[in-house]
Amino acid sequence: MIEIAPKDAARARGETKRRYVTAMFDRIAPRYDAMNIVISLGQTTIWRRRALKGISLPHRAVVLDVGCGTGSVIRLLRRSFRSARYMGIDVSSRMLETASFREPESDFCVGDAAFIPCRTESCDLVTTFFTTRNFPDLPAAVREMMRVLKPGGRLIVLDSFPVIGHPVWRVLRKCWMNGAVPFLVRPFTDAQAYRYLAESIEAHCSAEALVDLLTSFGAVSPSIRSLSFGAAAVISASKPTKAGKDRPGSEQAK
Repeated sequence: MIEIAPKDAARARGETKRRYVTAMFDRIAPRYDAMNIVISLGQTTIWRRRALKGISLPHRAVVLDVGCGTGSVIRLLRRSFRSARYMGIDVSSRMLETASFREPESDFCVGDAAFIPCRTESCDLVTTFFTTRNFPDLPAAVREMMRVLKPGGRLIVLDSFPVIGHPVWRVLRKCWMNGAVPFLVRPFTDAQAYRYLAESIEAHCSAEALVDLLTSFGAVSPSIRSLSFGAAAVISASKPTKAGKDRPGSEQAK
């Protein structure tokens, strides 16, 4: 275990953060999905579905989930896009053990978002859910996700960001995440990990700043959708289509 306080780890960068996050997710992997439902009061499943609602993909699309965890996003996508090829990367080998068991038809590998092991312009869709605040090098990760997207391909980010809304809501969320959540999960898993997850939200950039970063790496048509009064947000953007190149016919998620 990396000897660093959760608050310091949330603000760390580079190798220190990579090692901390990897060890943390390896520890909490067995109960990660169940604890997510508890700490979000069931909202995470709803947020994932809303983030993916209405997307379209060409037949036999290539989909990459960055920071795929146990493969929950891929499992949702497969219900609508059965012909697609699914790949997932994550820093936690323990998370990927669960993902591989639940999604044996998909391809998973241990990987760093700053060095995605995919060919340039090879993916129709890149997703990354509840991950950007854990990346050791966020600009490098954005650059890589944009690199592997095909022209016209889409990037979807779902994460929690610092709350900018009503001060009462900010106080309530902080009390829940920093106080109640570590207490609730302590009998079942590592409470320090959930202290880190709370701190990582406060240390994260704003959704607007992340959109600015995406556009600096060439993303177009960005949008932000707030969920549950700002508890999370969906960011969607595309890679510009090359002149004279049209995308093939597509299927649409329901």
